[in-house]
Amino acid sequence: MPRYDYLCQKCKKTFEVTMTYNEKDKGLKPKCPTCNSSKDVIQVFGNIGIVSRDVKKTGTNNPPSSCNFSGGGCGCCG
Repeated sequence: MPRYDYLCQKCKKTFEVTMTYNEKDKGLKPKCPTCNSSKDVIQVFGNIGIVSRDVKKTGTNNPPSSCNFSGGGCGCCG
């Protein structure tokens, strides 16, 4: 089931909500778990990372220091 990230503009807290595509399409607006507001909640989009496990392509199993991914096998910079 998809997870969506939201930000409450009232209390400035971010939170994650799991809901079906059907619920999302119907415009279901979650309540902030901190202040219980639903009026000031907006969906936010984070960074999307692409990870490659192809060690031959990058030549190393460690990401470069400029990469924020710490799982190894990063192909984002090479």
